[in-house]
Amino acid sequence: MLNVYEWSAVGAAVAFIVLVVYLIITLRAAKRTLRHMERTLSQASETIDLTAKHSRQLMRSWRGLSEEIYLDARSLRGVVEAISGFGKVVREFTESLSRISTWLSKVGEPAKAEKKAEMKATAAEAAVDWFTLGTELYRKCRELRIKSLGKEQAETHIKE
Repeated sequence: MLNVYEWSAVGAAVAFIVLVVYLIITLRAAKRTLRHMERTLSQASETIDLTAKHSRQLMRSWRGLSEEIYLDARSLRGVVEAISGFGKVVREFTESLSRISTWLSKVGEPAKAEKKAEMKATAAEAAVDWFTLGTELYRKCRELRIKSLGKEQAETHIKE
């Protein structure tokens, strides 16, 4: 029969076998967990790369859109300035018409020598006003045309 030492050795061998089996099962579970973690991290990395790619594309499209808005705003600023200048010309034209209307109303009145001299001076002023108004209107219309044609087309148009 087996003595105590032999039984102890058998017990230790069985305990060692159980320990090794338990260790194998634990290591296999850890291996499965690591594989699962690896797949999850790989998917997360792919998702982050895809999100970064979409973000870059979105930023490029926003940059292009903001540049278009800026260029449109610049072109509209020229139109607004041209309209403002045209408004000034119309106001000056209205003032000239008012002065001419005043002069014409005085022409019908019986005039003394002083009034005749004043009317002649007013007529000369009115003629100067009309000439100034005409040249200013021509200049503003030309500026509007140049702005509407664009710089390159305007230069070729002026050369012709």
